[in-house]
Amino acid sequence: PPLPPLPPLPHQLLGSALGLLLVFRTNAAYDRFWEARKQWGVVTSECRALAGHAVTFMTPQQALPLLSLTAAFPVVVKSYLRGERDSRRLKALLAPSEVLALDAVVNQPQYVLARLRQLAQAARQVGVSEKEREVLLKSVGVLGECVSTCERIYNTPIPLSYSRHTSRFLIFYASTLPLAIVGALGWATVPVMATLCWALFGILEIGNLIEEPFTAYESQRRPLLPLTEVCRTI
Repeated sequence: PPLPPLPPLPHQLLGSALGLLLVFRTNAAYDRFWEARKQWGVVTSECRALAGHAVTFMTPQQALPLLSLTAAFPVVVKSYLRGERDSRRLKALLAPSEVLALDAVVNQPQYVLARLRQLAQAARQVGVSEKEREVLLKSVGVLGECVSTCERIYNTPIPLSYSRHTSRFLIFYASTLPLAIVGALGWATVPVMATLCWALFGILEIGNLIEEPFTAYESQRRPLLPLTEVCRTI
């Protein structure tokens, strides 16, 4: 015998709760993605500002070590957040001694920041005033704050229990909904359910994709955040 149709009221009530769950889940994931992108925008502007100040306060030859480390900083941060080591790119930007020192440390961004501070302080030996050194150190401090924010995003994912509950709730809702609408829609239940599942599971998948902005990939293995292109731009 055919299954008896379910009354629509339970799914109407559950639909509101499911919609709120999906909205909160997607908004939380998008907030993480957008915060990561904003921090990399700050990295771009501060690296350029630091390089501009360096060549203003010093001769190009005197500023070269600081400029090299400034160019290497975004590459190091990108590799650190993705769990990689981009030695080939660093060898093209830094002196061999700096590359060897970077290979020997675990937290490469903090090493580069420490070296930038040392070079900013040592700039007084070539005639850079105290106020000019403060400007250099301020930019280095902003870069350090960006690294800390990116580490917070990377090390604090959305709780797994929240994601699992949303997925299970959606599967249960989509599995039982045909029983509530088949009496009213008949054969039209099939295309209606196909469209509904495409929309709801698509929203869920978008949240799963963008919640890890530094390691997520889109189709064809393209990174969600184009950090390599950002590094080239800087």
